[in-house]
Amino acid sequence: MSTTDEISTDERIDQQGVIKIAIIGGGISGLAAAYELERLDERQRIQIYLFEKSERLGGKIHTEHRDDLVLETGAESFLVRKPAAMEWCRELGITDQLQGTRLDSRRTFVLSGGRLHRLPEGLSGFVPSKLGPLFRSSLLSVTGKLRAACDFFIPADRLQRDESLESFMVRRMGHEVYQKLAEPLMCGIYAGRGNELSLAATFPELRQLEQKYGSLIRGLWNRTRGKETADSTETPFKTFRHGMTTLVQAAEQRLTRTRIVKNRDVIQLARRTSGWDVYFGTGKFDSFNAIISAVPSFVLAGMIKSTASNLVKNLNDIPHVSTATINLWYNAKQFDGDVHGYGFVVPTQEQQLVTAVTWTSSKHHHRAVPGKVLLRAYVGRSGLELPTELDDDSLIDRVRAELQRMMRMQAAPLGWQVTRWPLGSPQYTMGHLERLAAIDSELARLGKLYLCGASYRGVGIPDCITSGRGAARKLVAESSSKTK
Repeated sequence: MSTTDEISTDERIDQQGVIKIAIIGGGISGLAAAYELERLDERQRIQIYLFEKSERLGGKIHTEHRDDLVLETGAESFLVRKPAAMEWCRELGITDQLQGTRLDSRRTFVLSGGRLHRLPEGLSGFVPSKLGPLFRSSLLSVTGKLRAACDFFIPADRLQRDESLESFMVRRMGHEVYQKLAEPLMCGIYAGRGNELSLAATFPELRQLEQKYGSLIRGLWNRTRGKETADSTETPFKTFRHGMTTLVQAAEQRLTRTRIVKNRDVIQLARRTSGWDVYFGTGKFDSFNAIISAVPSFVLAGMIKSTASNLVKNLNDIPHVSTATINLWYNAKQFDGDVHGYGFVVPTQEQQLVTAVTWTSSKHHHRAVPGKVLLRAYVGRSGLELPTELDDDSLIDRVRAELQRMMRMQAAPLGWQVTRWPLGSPQYTMGHLERLAAIDSELARLGKLYLCGASYRGVGIPDCITSGRGAARKLVAESSSKTK
């Protein structure tokens, strides 16, 4: 790996057989793209440059160690059932550092009517796959439970159309299941509004279950039947003993031929006959055969606004929401809240600033030393973006007051840490797939520009890894076909 703050402008991109590639953005998508380019470049004909505007790599993956605590400021784990992250961990040789969530705390709650109710067992994502636990739950009214059971008898909608998450879930299982189960759990992923988010772009498998089985509950039961193994040690999420930054560090260490340029802000991309000119905030520029953009869609739009107006419009039409995460830690002897579980989610109808809380020291091993309790609160969602308006002290005061009410506790934290993510959560609103199709069409016209990252086809770590490696594979395939 080569890490530098400068690049040489006398390296020419017209060397015979040499392709000079710029990756813009050093988050997990950009790192995955660089890794895949190196892996595919067996003849070492690709010169790879990765530009990151900040002083560190990883984007929304970042771990801090403070007061014998492991503090995740962004993503705290990844979903195992999407294989891309686990596969990459195996290639990087870091699976021995992975750990699952704690089995002795396997409970999650929903705030409803000011009280915490345990989520019914058997949820797949945010859809119940079993009626028994749902009917025993204190979360739903009798009417709400009976309405959910109607999913077995409601005919599938055979029209080939997209609909919002809210419309779909209300149609299949009723308002109460949507408001108390689907909406708060969905918000934890997208920080969005269910009446705006596209089902086809976020959870297309739900429509597929409806079409195949005529019922979500029946479909989920059939899909999971026989997959419940005797191995009760498996958990759906994995993290690293020393924090998620382990993944970033391992990826960076494996990049032996990529020139990583930190503290370098790309401000403009200009199309030229043989590639792209890249302009930096320092006033310098360099030329490349092709670009892989691993920055948010609206950031890329600002870079190419003088080059491709139609592409810019579609990139800017992907909304992004601002959020923040707040880590708080307490003296265990003075802590009077119940944290025997993974945490809880907060429906919009509860009208709270906090959207979810992870009881980190109960959910994950090795996050807090004995004698301390570590919590993490999430704030900000579409339509309620106060994290961008409140200063840190005001934000902490609001969060503390809400936690005291929701968890029935009075304990004061020993310390806290606030991380803001301005416009950090892309929204896959209605028409998202059509926007992506228009973007792909414009990219084909422009040529030599490839996109990856959370703005497009998945917001989780496995999705970002898939998009980064996919962009690299597409670039190499198209470059190879043109040289034959």
